[in-house]
Amino acid sequence: MSDLRPVVASEQVLALLGQHFSAPISDLVSVEGGHASEQVLALLGQHFSAPISDLVSVEGGQVARTFAFRANAQEYIIRFNHDTMLDSNLPKEVYLMRKFAGTAIPLPPILHVGRVGELHFAISCKMPGQMLEMFSPQEVRDLLPQILDILAAIHGIDVSDTQGYGGFSDQGRGYFPSWSDHLHMIAREEAENDYFGKWYRLFDETFLERDLYQDLYRRMCDLLVYCPEDRSLIRGGLSLRDMLAQDGKITAVLDWLDASYGDFVYDIAVLDFWWPWLGVRSTDACTYPAQVGRFRRLKKIMSEQEGLEKASFSSPSCSSVKNQKCLAKYERAEALSYKTPTPAPFIH
Repeated sequence: MSDLRPVVASEQVLALLGQHFSAPISDLVSVEGGHASEQVLALLGQHFSAPISDLVSVEGGQVARTFAFRANAQEYIIRFNHDTMLDSNLPKEVYLMRKFAGTAIPLPPILHVGRVGELHFAISCKMPGQMLEMFSPQEVRDLLPQILDILAAIHGIDVSDTQGYGGFSDQGRGYFPSWSDHLHMIAREEAENDYFGKWYRLFDETFLERDLYQDLYRRMCDLLVYCPEDRSLIRGGLSLRDMLAQDGKITAVLDWLDASYGDFVYDIAVLDFWWPWLGVRSTDACTYPAQVGRFRRLKKIMSEQEGLEKASFSSPSCSSVKNQKCLAKYERAEALSYKTPTPAPFIH
């Protein structure tokens, strides 16, 4: 784009943003009014030669703070994301954009990434359409074949030049030695500056019950032996908020920070777990006929990383960040032991 200037923000802008965006992104969601917008405008002024107009906050994300704006007649998006979260950095999407070159995967073009203090930011083109959660159930069901085609394209990306499982860096390096090890991460503490951090203290400080959590985790471990160590690129936690559509066509798949390496059936199980009304199970039987057994098994231990956190933030009982994280841990563990209506034959 001719109106984009890839320059480094001045020290003055960095200082201003450091004052107003020093809190974790989860806290920044509550920042409202023109004051924060002024800082975003100051940053954008360093990167665009055209005047910035129509700057508005965009709702929907939990990790990133997002704004939409115009420069000339073009619409753009800028996202801010806390830099310290292990595999949720925005340069990872630039890596994926290059991987997806020449494919039909609708990842919005990223024009610039940079850092502001402890934040990553990314500027991308705004894609047309509305989030799928705004559509009626029947309209979303009509889009399901396109969704599955996009997932199949993602799963078909060549990852033979990469290593590891689970989340990966902006160089494509996975953080875990196996798929099983990635799934076991649900019971481990994270780095202090990651989302859950040193969360074991929640057993003592909140309503998180150690015995119940450990029982759910044990049931998950019993099922892990049935999961193959296949390795594909997976979208991870695909949500109806992460897809845009217009005129009967999927126009964009957003927010790739949860992309991982692992068993591609995980993506299909995520859809069926959170939106059973989509009818993914019957569609999956036609689209992935050799994978039905894996689909049923993996569904019992999936979704410990993405949608469960989203559900926790909608609970009226979660008035504090600590309680939000506690409930998210419960929900993660509960989903890991999720039982389908028709149990797979190996269940004793």
